[in-house]
Amino acid sequence: MKIIAILTLLPTLLFAEWADWDKVQQQQFKTFLTLQTIDMYQTSLAIDCQKWPDCPLTERNPLLGSHPDDDALILQKVIGSYIIYKILDSEKNERRRGKTLRWINTSFAIVVTNNSIQLRKTF
Repeated sequence: MKIIAILTLLPTLLFAEWADWDKVQQQQFKTFLTLQTIDMYQTSLAIDCQKWPDCPLTERNPLLGSHPDDDALILQKVIGSYIIYKILDSEKNERRRGKTLRWINTSFAIVVTNNSIQLRKTF
């Protein structure tokens, strides 16, 4: 799982230009990466569960399909995090960037919460 977390953080480590991001936005983006890592871990639990015929879990991310593999999951998260970072970094209006980060983090917090509920029902 450490490798997955490192791969999720890779876009920031390699390309982050924090000079024009304030401290709050930097923390918001770190929160985004944390939520991505949690979602990736939860999805990997579902992938492991799907190896058993009686597993009731299916992936609902249309980019991954209902039964993804770990490689597709990692690739999607790394590329997605990089794209989101580049879009946010290109936004020069700090207020708009901050609002976008709050919206993204709220959306992913809902996803992670839903995943937790589904995993608790299963395990």
